[in-house]
Amino acid sequence: MTAPQTLAASRTGNVRRFNRSAVQHFARSATLVAIVGGSGAGKTWLSEQLADRLTARSIGRLNSCEDPLVSRVSLDDFYLDRSHLPSDRRQRINYDHPRSIDWRSFYDFLSACREGQRALQPQYDFTSHCRRTDPKWCDPKAVLIVDGLWVVSRRAMRRLFDFIIYVECPEPTRLQRRLERDIAQRNRSEDEIRAQFERTVSPMHERHVAPQKRWANIIVGAPISDTDVEKIADELARAAGLCNSICSVV
Repeated sequence: MTAPQTLAASRTGNVRRFNRSAVQHFARSATLVAIVGGSGAGKTWLSEQLADRLTARSIGRLNSCEDPLVSRVSLDDFYLDRSHLPSDRRQRINYDHPRSIDWRSFYDFLSACREGQRALQPQYDFTSHCRRTDPKWCDPKAVLIVDGLWVVSRRAMRRLFDFIIYVECPEPTRLQRRLERDIAQRNRSEDEIRAQFERTVSPMHERHVAPQKRWANIIVGAPISDTDVEKIADELARAAGLCNSICSVV
């Protein structure tokens, strides 16, 4: 995906849209949508909301359809497997740097999905910092929504996506959300989470996450309202030609 030198921006409520030419047409079997932003910004929540709304539209048009046209994937599952390392060494790795991702596997996975092929998706265990032994198949869909910290940080990845959404969120809010998530889901203490946020999360955000904003077709600021989600869902449905695809099935 190539950004033009000048951008025409429009704002509706909390959503800023940038008119990039690459959004106007798609040449592959599936439309890939990237949702990027800082840790705790609300990427996964937005991904879920958009998938639900687009799925509801497809089911509504297809009546008894049991195979929604939208699927979701997280970059989190493509962290490099560290099972060969002792536990204490795994704990010292900077997981807030893009080099912690298995980019080759991620690229191959997205390329297959974009071509409408079935692809094997790894599963990652954040407690042990190892890949699980139960990868799952991702079946081809009309739209694939991918969320993560650095989804479009590399040029080769950007070229695979048809639409990029950046989620802006203040750092104090992101820290609070990370505290709630990691204490509940990843068995970490508050002191450990705060120390990691100050040591790596915040500086890596400024260096590797925030710069992706320049590639966004839509920038949405927190808190994200239902109206914001509906506007973005409508934009994606139009851009992906989802309505046309659905109507052709009917």
